[in-house]
Amino acid sequence: MRWPLRLQILTPMALILLITVGSVSALNAWLAAARVRADVEAQLRDVSRTLEATNFPLESNVLKQTSALCGAELMVAGTDGEELASSLSDAVPAPARASITDWRRLQLAESITIRGEPYLQTAVKLDRRPVGGGEVELHIFYPERSVQTAMRQAALGPLFIGAGAVVLVSIAAWLVARSVTRPVHRLQEQVQKLIEHNYQAIDLPRRDDEVRDLAATVNELASRLARYEEEVRGNERLRTLAQLGSGIAHQVRNAATGCRIAIDLHERELTLRGQRNDERLHVAKRQLSLIETHVQRLLSLGKPTAPVRQRIELGALLDDTLELVEPTAAHLGVSLHTPDAWPNAAGEGDGEALQQMLVNLLINAIQATSANAVAAANNSAATPPQVTLEATLSGTTLTITIADNGPGLPDHVAEKLFQPFQSDKPGGTGLGLSVARQTARLHGGDVRWRRENGLTSFWVELPNWHGWDSHR
Repeated sequence: MRWPLRLQILTPMALILLITVGSVSALNAWLAAARVRADVEAQLRDVSRTLEATNFPLESNVLKQTSALCGAELMVAGTDGEELASSLSDAVPAPARASITDWRRLQLAESITIRGEPYLQTAVKLDRRPVGGGEVELHIFYPERSVQTAMRQAALGPLFIGAGAVVLVSIAAWLVARSVTRPVHRLQEQVQKLIEHNYQAIDLPRRDDEVRDLAATVNELASRLARYEEEVRGNERLRTLAQLGSGIAHQVRNAATGCRIAIDLHERELTLRGQRNDERLHVAKRQLSLIETHVQRLLSLGKPTAPVRQRIELGALLDDTLELVEPTAAHLGVSLHTPDAWPNAAGEGDGEALQQMLVNLLINAIQATSANAVAAANNSAATPPQVTLEATLSGTTLTITIADNGPGLPDHVAEKLFQPFQSDKPGGTGLGLSVARQTARLHGGDVRWRRENGLTSFWVELPNWHGWDSHR
């Protein structure tokens, strides 16, 4: 049987409350009733003391006046039991002989019926000899209904207060249970959404408590599941792309090989003629090598492997990279800014993979500023397009920064920038930055970015690079 959490919280609290408040209310009611009876007996003791200590005669008129004041019927009898005076107009059954000799111990005890009404009866001996009288017995008849009515009225107050407290605390317990269970229900709905692959976060409760911590944990779980699912889908796309690409990789590689052979033959013919080799042929050969590398990287997509370990000099790596991207920059009218000299540093890794990573980042930056190039051509006051390449060595960490003054990235692309197939460029595959980050992480580093002061900056951090003194 289902037992909701609200009832699990509310039921024990209500039971404990009912038992506690009920017991306290009953005790207060009993004490109030006992206090009423004690007050009545105290009043009757005062009457007995007064009648014993005064010297006026105990006649029926006196007893009637006293009865009107205290609410009890009084009868005075002699020591032989003969009735001497009474506040009652009718005769009453012969009462029992008084057993109490001191009015201080007077208590209402026996019950008798007078004129069809129940009365509580008691009797006490009064010694009036010090005031000129004799010894008499005072019989007191107090209406039992009056006592019960007073006791009931005294008990109703605590009972009503207890009942009100039960209602108020029950409402408070219900509200507390509701405030606790409502976020739990929302968490349940959120978990159900996670099952349905809906990873939208829920608003955190305002109250800072364990439920808020649990909601934050569920939101974090949703975020991680979303990233994990996106990563799985991206890897699946990469594997699919690798499978499709393997079908055309052979043809592309054969075409690139044919181009290389033709360029080599042309270069040899120029040498035989004694003509100087055209620098553009050298760049074309490098581009063909880059195409072959791209084909090989395409085949390895979705299959991360450890990078090739070879010594890499930073200056040579960056100079060769600039040589590959300078034609594209010149064609698009983008100026490349570099420092006068690179840090003297070297590291180990896959030189071709690192060069491809830097080429991808530089080409992206150059293409991002192409709109500025058109604007600068039409308006001399427009900001000229430029891309800056810098390298710094801090300890053993090499940081390569590529910054451009382009318009920046759209929000919908920036959120998933390094995920595969995320691109807003016409004809773009969205693989460049994904492969770049993969390459950096395989070398123990990472690729990050930021937009600040009108510049979009990407920086690559690579560990385990060492510098040396250039004067050696």
